[in-house]
Amino acid sequence: MKLHISAAVCVAVVFACASPALSAVKPDLIVLLPRGDLLDEYVVTGETWLNVSTMRIIDGKVAALPQSSVLRVIYGDVPDAYDLAMVNRKRSRWRTASANLEQALKEYNAGEDRPWIKQYALYHLAECRRILAEPAGDTAALQDASDVYARLLREVPDTKFKHDAMLAVARCAMKIAEITKDRDERAAAAGKARAAYAALAEAAAGDFEAEEHAKARELWLRRARLGETSVNCLTADDADAMKKAAGQLRAIAAEAHRVDEVALEALIRASWCELAATRMEGGDDAESVKDAGELIKRILASDISDAARDRLVVAAYFVMGGHYYERALATARDDPAREERLDEAALSYLRIVILYPATAGAEAESLNALCRTALMMKERGEFRLARELLEIMGRRYAESDLWQKLGSKMLSEMPG
Repeated sequence: MKLHISAAVCVAVVFACASPALSAVKPDLIVLLPRGDLLDEYVVTGETWLNVSTMRIIDGKVAALPQSSVLRVIYGDVPDAYDLAMVNRKRSRWRTASANLEQALKEYNAGEDRPWIKQYALYHLAECRRILAEPAGDTAALQDASDVYARLLREVPDTKFKHDAMLAVARCAMKIAEITKDRDERAAAAGKARAAYAALAEAAAGDFEAEEHAKARELWLRRARLGETSVNCLTADDADAMKKAAGQLRAIAAEAHRVDEVALEALIRASWCELAATRMEGGDDAESVKDAGELIKRILASDISDAARDRLVVAAYFVMGGHYYERALATARDDPAREERLDEAALSYLRIVILYPATAGAEAESLNALCRTALMMKERGEFRLARELLEIMGRRYAESDLWQKLGSKMLSEMPG
């Protein structure tokens, strides 16, 4: 008993000496790579893109763990508003989660609260807003999400999410360029995307300059180059320009030392360009479609992480479905080819809806796949299936603009 009392006194003294803010903090759980080992006797005192700073409870010993060795930190002292936000985010209630995160930020006190709260809340707030904006094709909302990422980078410059946030800023700009109809405005948005990818490359080259960070440096530089090259697809005016962009993307994939996530993503974007080129030319798309199908098999057979594989498979099916969907819309209603193309589009989209319904990082594709398939089923008079899809959409994406402005209206007007 005396030993236990002495240990308790020591811990109390350590916390009191270290910082008054830590005196009532619960221990955190640090999950390590690659095997998922756990450290549960520490308090995390700070996180940057480079390190996780820790203090061991029993003796107050401080140490810095490289982020490359940490899978995630499960904090033991979580504000109610943030905790509720994470529950709502997991349930795809992104609008409610955004409100929770805004409340967490409003209540945040830098002098009393732990510093992780601000950077996590800002990052997840930006993510929620981006996820809401992308499927809706809302350029103003995408810019709003980008502004939150920028606020995070400005107010917490060494945030653990630094490079992910910079990539997201570029992604928002590229998405704005993709959905902007005016040619000059699209070119301006594409220019912002290129600048954002260039900024990411510059940051990665500087942040990961040391030799021990060579792999991280290469990864982020390739991601930035992939993004810059992908912008060329959005500004291509004809089939030849699309094919040229596809060739550049395939070159990026070929440069990889092994088939990894970046290489596969480059091939997906190249496939998108090639399929778009066939639509521009109005020619036979059989070869491009075959290549896209082989790419999906290649992704499924790859040894990348399960999460990355699922996200890329969804992206590839969405490219395939989108191609057939665009071709169907450009085909006269009385042409039998329209129904065939709608069938092919629906098959690709339904694979997303059924096989990969809750894939992180592919929320926009999942929602649009549901909505487009319901529209196709309605056109074909398959009202029962259309209703079932819309009901799934309502349950899964009740807070999305697509559901609130289109899906719910379609469901209410559905026969039967």
